[in-house]
Amino acid sequence: MPGKSSIPDPLEKRDLLYSKEGDRGVDLVALGDAYRDAGRFTEAVQFYNRAQAEDSLAELKDLVIDRGDSALLLTIQRVLKNGVKAADWKRLAESALRKEKYSAAAEAFEKAGEEEAAAEAKAKLDELLQTVKQPEPIADPDDPDDPTPGQAGHQTRMGG
Repeated sequence: MPGKSSIPDPLEKRDLLYSKEGDRGVDLVALGDAYRDAGRFTEAVQFYNRAQAEDSLAELKDLVIDRGDSALLLTIQRVLKNGVKAADWKRLAESALRKEKYSAAAEAFEKAGEEEAAAEAKAKLDELLQTVKQPEPIADPDDPDDPTPGQAGHQTRMGG
């Protein structure tokens, strides 16, 4: 059985989270804290949720907002029901912009109802994607119909 601050193995974790026998006296909040401290935030949410530790979830929410992690804030929103407000999404979006997480910023601005800011974040993402060089196709030397240019014996699909 896991100690106060250790992380259980996967089978113990499953049993603690989903067993009908309950938590068997284990401090679920402490386990959530251990997962949080290890950077395993999704699992921290699971343990805090099982323990019904809304204060710990609210603290984790603030950490997630500072990190600009829209996917994890969405997970916390599902658990807290009404615990994530438009202002939280806007704070997350601004944090994500500072960290150049444009996709997360756009999603968060949309959830905050800030359509113009979401469009600006999407434009920055598109601009960034334009600077990424696409990889060259890999030629198949055994395929005479391979359309990859620059290969010996290259033929086009048009038969030339």
